This record gives sequence, C-alpha cells and structure tokens, in this order.
Amino acid sequence: MNPAPDPRGDRIATIFFADLLGFEALAAQRGPDEAFAIVTRCLRRLDEIARRHGGAVDKYLGDCLMAVFGFPVASARAEEEAVAAAEEMLRAVEDTRRELDLGDAFSVRIGANTGEILAGELGGAVIREFAVIGDA
Repeated sequence: MNPAPDPRGDRIATIFFADLLGFEALAAQRGPDEAFAIVTRCLRRLDEIARRHGGAVDKYLGDCLMAVFGFPVASARAEEEAVAAAEEMLRAVEDTRRELDLGDAFSVRIGANTGEILAGELGGAVIREFAVIGDA
C-alpha cells in the first residue's frame, strides 16, 4: 500500500489548465478523424511547451491538458514559469490555426492558480492515479 498524501498541505504549486476550444465545430467542418489529428498535434505541442518551462504534465482531460509547476520539483519561480508557458502556448495555437487555416473557432483557454496542494495516489481497487488536490 502506498503512503497517504502528506496532510500538512505545505507544498506550494501552480496548477495549470490549457483547454482547446472548438473541437465540435472542427469535427463538423473537417470530420472527426482530421479533428482528432489536429487536437492531438496541438496537445503534443502544449505538452512540450509545459515541460520545457518546468511543468509536470499531470493528465489530459479530453482536449485539455493539466500541468503542475513547482511540483514534484520545487521551484521558487513556478508562477513565472507557468505564465511563460501560457504565453508560448497562445502563440503556438495561433500559429497552428494559421498554418492549418482553422479559422477563429479554434483556440485555447488557459487558467492557472497557485496555492497549497496535497499529492498522492487516489482511486479504487482497479483504477488508480497519482493526483494533486487542493484549493489551488
């Protein structure tokens, strides 16, 4: 059995979401296979950007990427790293939109918050995952 998360909540991290918008319209316009390929291409690019700026990609939620800055490796610059990643992601999605002539319906929405987190393994007997939780 894995140890329970540290209940002290003394880990400070920046939780970061990058959500691609416009998949439904893209699928209707270009078909589900092409839309899936475009979203996959964008998520891979966003993943690369997050990691290069010090983020740990925690999971994918459909067409959304969740990353954590400042955990598991502590960083005094987690907030600045997240902002730098967000700025680059906005440019990358805009570039992809222009390259593939995707129109204005395809974009990315980014949100981040810094605060105390708990981290550890969550789940049931069959499906388990490592997760960060907390107000942040």
